[in-house]
Amino acid sequence: MRSTVGPTVTWLHLSDVHFCPEKTGWDAARVLRSLRRDLVEMQDRHGLHPDLIFFTGDLAFGHLPDSAIEGQFEEGMRFLDGVRKSFRPTVKRDRVFIVPGNHDVNRRLVSSMETEWLDRQESTAGAETISLLMRDNQRVWRFIAERLNDYRQCLERHGYRHLLADPARLVYAVRRNISGFQVGIAGFNTAWSCCREKEKGSLWLGRWQLETLRSALEECAFRIALTHHPCNWLRPEEDTVLRREVEQSFEFHLHGHEHLGWADRADRHVRIAAGACYEHSTMEAGYSFVRLEPSHGRGEVLFRRYDATGGGWVARNVHGKAEQDGRWPLKMPWLNPRLQQKVEAFIEAMYRDEELTQEPSFARVSGDAPSPPLVAGHNDPIVIPLSASGDQGSLQVEPKRGRRSRFRKTGTV
Repeated sequence: MRSTVGPTVTWLHLSDVHFCPEKTGWDAARVLRSLRRDLVEMQDRHGLHPDLIFFTGDLAFGHLPDSAIEGQFEEGMRFLDGVRKSFRPTVKRDRVFIVPGNHDVNRRLVSSMETEWLDRQESTAGAETISLLMRDNQRVWRFIAERLNDYRQCLERHGYRHLLADPARLVYAVRRNISGFQVGIAGFNTAWSCCREKEKGSLWLGRWQLETLRSALEECAFRIALTHHPCNWLRPEEDTVLRREVEQSFEFHLHGHEHLGWADRADRHVRIAAGACYEHSTMEAGYSFVRLEPSHGRGEVLFRRYDATGGGWVARNVHGKAEQDGRWPLKMPWLNPRLQQKVEAFIEAMYRDEELTQEPSFARVSGDAPSPPLVAGHNDPIVIPLSASGDQGSLQVEPKRGRRSRFRKTGTV
């Protein structure tokens, strides 16, 4: 694993454990016991001690005739306590952040009348009705929100007060200072309208959530949005608009639900999907660490998966993405404002060159790269030394492939 230089922000991302001892306890126990052993090994071998732990929904399986959801939550909380205590020192409870998932809904408390009313809301007017419903927190909202009472009571019993600033809506905006960086964490509730068997494209978020949480996290070094569902599970009236606004308002979006570990980037935004901690030992289980080096504008996701043949956890490699130790590199110069300003100023200077016909793209951020002068040449990488601004290493910029372009600029930045 690549060594780091300077302060880091590290988190552990878990999701979708679906606790139900009566249904899968015999099988889940060996998978989850080995997960905790793997966490110990990751700290011993790679020095990975999370500053934050994120659990993005589906702690429980859901009420069954022979398995009450209350007991499932208790098992889930014991699991999270075990995860916290796997590290040395123990991760404090106020560094653990949880959001509800569709399996955390007690569907015995959902009436067909509520479902029919939610499904009748359409278009922009319907989206506005939903947002006002959440904002006003009146009788209708409280009636709908009862389906998550067991989840809320579980948080109360186990001392997760930092997640209960808004117990009526089960959303939160929290700041934590990590290695000198102010990190904003927004916990969204995408489960409140869950009540169907097939729900993709049927769920409501409510613009009120987005507006409230992002406004509470201004002036942070970066912001993390936690949801259970990805945005494409929302109603069409919300999906396109709110997906764009989440990307614009939060540097990171972490979610679960689809049981597939993945990462992708948009402009100044990274989305990281979690694998399921447990669904069945014959199906892929997964989790991930993320380690950021904000001063260098870079980071990495380390994906892990359960190997049923060997009975333990191994790196999850993805061809072309994460090919060594499950490590998925992230290039994020925007994490460091000084670095971003330096890059933008350099690119602006290159654009003033009449021979520049093509926009450069970021190739890599390397704290170990040399800092030579800038060298001209078509399709040659451009290395921008950072030492002049007090940063270590350099940023390499290369032209996008396609037409030939020539840079005449030389010298140091």
